[in-house]
Amino acid sequence: MSEPGFWMGDEAKTIPVPPEAVIKAEPVNRLLAYLIDGVITSIGCVLCILPGLAYHLLKDSLYDGRSVGKKVMGLQVINSQTLTPCKIMESVLRNVSLMIPIFGVVDGIMVFIDETGLRFGDKWANTRVIDRKIN
Repeated sequence: MSEPGFWMGDEAKTIPVPPEAVIKAEPVNRLLAYLIDGVITSIGCVLCILPGLAYHLLKDSLYDGRSVGKKVMGLQVINSQTLTPCKIMESVLRNVSLMIPIFGVVDGIMVFIDETGLRFGDKWANTRVIDRKIN
């Protein structure tokens, strides 16, 4: 299987992840991916607010459900029901919660205390983050 391009349109994200490959991502890996993406978002905001905002909202619909930070950390965002990679609207829904002051902090803490590892953004968008390290 070839490496997916930077931007996979939603029509290309129809192949589900095999159920046996659905492994909950470790919270620390999710935090590191978030920090990497935060640097990219900040750089985008310094250049102009629109690129930073666009990256923040759409980041999980890049590649095959992986932001740059998630790709580096070997994580992937999938739809909880269909097991297909995260699509544009799912990415917007799951990331808009991080833009609400204080709520973003609560959302981040949820990853560590919720036994399923879901934060409010994941519940709203019906997504989950899985470990997909590819050799």
